[in-house]
Amino acid sequence: MKPSRLPAFLFVLLALSCDKRPSDAQLEAWKREADDKNDAAAQAHAAKSSAGKWSITFSGRIKDRSVRLDWARLQELATTHVKTRAPHHSVNPKQVIDWRGIEVRKLLDLLGATDDAQTLTFLGDDLFSATISVRDAKRWPIILAVEQDGAPIKRSEAGPVVLVFPYTEMPEVEKTYDETYWAFYVSHVVVDRDAPRIRVGQRVLDRAALEKLPRTMIEGKVGFRVHWPAERVKVYGPRLRDVLAEAGVAIQDGAKYAVRSKAPALPEDTHEVRVDAADVKGCDVILAMAWGEDKVEIPAPMGGPIGLAFGPECRDKYAKMPWTMYAEDIEVIAP
Repeated sequence: MKPSRLPAFLFVLLALSCDKRPSDAQLEAWKREADDKNDAAAQAHAAKSSAGKWSITFSGRIKDRSVRLDWARLQELATTHVKTRAPHHSVNPKQVIDWRGIEVRKLLDLLGATDDAQTLTFLGDDLFSATISVRDAKRWPIILAVEQDGAPIKRSEAGPVVLVFPYTEMPEVEKTYDETYWAFYVSHVVVDRDAPRIRVGQRVLDRAALEKLPRTMIEGKVGFRVHWPAERVKVYGPRLRDVLAEAGVAIQDGAKYAVRSKAPALPEDTHEVRVDAADVKGCDVILAMAWGEDKVEIPAPMGGPIGLAFGPECRDKYAKMPWTMYAEDIEVIAP
């Protein structure tokens, strides 16, 4: 329901019933106050409406391969309060805010994280990430906050879900996790690392299916957005055309092949790069699964286990598109 507008003229009518009529300046001040209250109510309603569609997906080394918690369930679990300043707070970074949220260590128990899990990677809906150790999550009250000072967290303040560290209560935390670790718009949490797998139409190719395909090496400055070296690196993986063939998908002239990352929190959003059929055939477009001289698997903070990478033949064409990280799905867009 749309919030009702507070009628500013109500203050005028009340004032006229009094013995002493307020000044024009006072009437104007009252009107501004009414407008401000209305604007605040509208913003709170908008934040709540957007957040109501939100969810967080947990994956990796947990009891079930993947678990999605919707907004109602997140609210049920959000019983912990942490009072701390927030370095990203746009109005006053020194202000102590009452954050309500879910303790990360509580989530680890709830999801059945394996005892040998080492890291947690929190992904924002824009696929930027922050990684902390499981050990630290268990010893400090780090929370996924869904509310600040009793109100939904606005998108402009990194909401509706923010990874919050208890700076004010425990100053030692900031020495380990500075402001760059505050994850915004959190929509996914990966415990250690996902197992390599990708869906192609109705087929799902797992690690074994992907690793039996021939690998191609691409060298250069990569187009992945975060946590990669700035210098030239090598990435390795099967060509997109070989992955499609393994899944029994023929390359159609004029078609596009949408390589999608983890599903966004809101259904109207998309995380994908569409590759033209001609480029699938003629370029080294690969699903990168390893990197560096030692060919190590791509970890979660770097967008692993699978990312989409382009060879030099068509790199310029896709230069304005961030290379897909956390690739999980390929869909054929018919001509």
